[in-house]
Amino acid sequence: DSDLEVNDRIVMAMRSYFGLAFNFALLYYFLPIAGLFTAPHLSSFIEAFYFSGVTLATLGYGDITPIHSVSRLLAVCEVFVGILIIAAVAWGSAANSSNPLLASRGKLGVLVACGAALICGASVTLVNFFWGVGQSV
Repeated sequence: DSDLEVNDRIVMAMRSYFGLAFNFALLYYFLPIAGLFTAPHLSSFIEAFYFSGVTLATLGYGDITPIHSVSRLLAVCEVFVGILIIAAVAWGSAANSSNPLLASRGKLGVLVACGAALICGASVTLVNFFWGVGQSV
């Protein structure tokens, strides 16, 4: 068990989430490969951070689209890691909860629920990825 309070865990999770978006934005912005996105190059770091945040949140507005296999793979990895962070936070919060309903289910029940959420999110991500690949062929 950890000595962290619930508020500290939430702050740490938010820092991890924003740190992930920031690091992927740096990667998208400074990656020296031409033609990664629909725009010739992300013109500013703000655009790269915007794309990273939209990807991490699995929103996918479509105004900036990865068109190169490298950028598509990075986007899929970013989504998977983002979903894992959310699942870990949910699992950690629920497993250490004083709620008797959650405590009776134990960590295994919470883990199964988080795994189901992860599988659903991953399947949507993969369908969107392969839909984009199929549309470009």
